[in-house]
Amino acid sequence: MMRNFPWGGLAHTLLPGSQGDGESASPAKYVDGAIRLMVEALVGQGADKQQLVAKIVGGANMFEAEFLSLVDGIGARSAHSARETLTELGIPLVAEDVGGNRGRTVEFDLASGRLMVYCARENSETSL
Repeated sequence: MMRNFPWGGLAHTLLPGSQGDGESASPAKYVDGAIRLMVEALVGQGADKQQLVAKIVGGANMFEAEFLSLVDGIGARSAHSARETLTELGIPLVAEDVGGNRGRTVEFDLASGRLMVYCARENSETSL
């Protein structure tokens, strides 16, 4: 999303990082690849990269099991990958709602920049 201007994007990814998956894999299914593609598309359409900010949601451990921890599960690694990629790109992370073991639904209002997060198990909503 861009401060004070209606540019934005939303990605729903499957895996944290694309390292080692080769050239044939779709970069959009990975957190790092999706962020890079989104930034490239926004800048290509005229957005000022220096004005971009980010909000991240998700990274839940949806499949609770003894062998998955909050530290090394796919959700935690995905949130870490998002933070790392945004830092590399120089895009500030202004809000996040990550982790836990509950599904989320998001609603992104491009005009206001408001991101509503609805949590399935808690029957709650948060505005980021």
